[in-house]
Amino acid sequence: MALTSRGSDGFGRELVLGLLTEQRSNCYQLDRRLAERFGSACYAEGTARQAIKRLVDDGLACAVSEGRMAAGGGLRARVTIYEATPAGVDHFQKWMWASVSTPPVREELHAKIALCSPTDLPRMVAVVREAESVCTGKLQSLNLRLRARRLDFEHDDFRTRMDLVVSTGDQAWWESRIKWLQRVRVYLEDEWRHQEAEPGSRMVLRRIG
Repeated sequence: MALTSRGSDGFGRELVLGLLTEQRSNCYQLDRRLAERFGSACYAEGTARQAIKRLVDDGLACAVSEGRMAAGGGLRARVTIYEATPAGVDHFQKWMWASVSTPPVREELHAKIALCSPTDLPRMVAVVREAESVCTGKLQSLNLRLRARRLDFEHDDFRTRMDLVVSTGDQAWWESRIKWLQRVRVYLEDEWRHQEAEPGSRMVLRRIG
């Protein structure tokens, strides 16, 4: 999930922007926060700096101050503090509330859930439900194609047999995604009810996966 070019950085830019909406930070701090919040993505050092350049170019973030921090050899390096602009906050909120892409629905939902606030929970439940519906539709279409292939199946057709093996793998992939989405949705619905009953209180986390 590392950031690459502007056209293919997925939603990495939005992760950095989301962190800036929470708190002003310099690039070093943003790299640390990315590692803490999204450790499984294995972001490389310097990821935040690449994202910040794009965000500033697009008017979604801006530099607000400069300072110095300790560097190697006792020297102090100049650092720039960034924050999200009003346009950046608006862009991030629209991204948070938008339907997720399918795939990679799981990775994008991880990011959105990690950055959501209690007020985002109703929309997060709807986003998960939409993704669940899309995945279910794709699985149903795949099942229909598999059924048709099996009816036309010829035992001496090697390519058809290999296509069936691949298709059954796709079938298992969509089934696992749907099950995961269902578990996430149920947990978010429980959390939503819990927040409405006792705002700001802690809820015991159960395993989702």
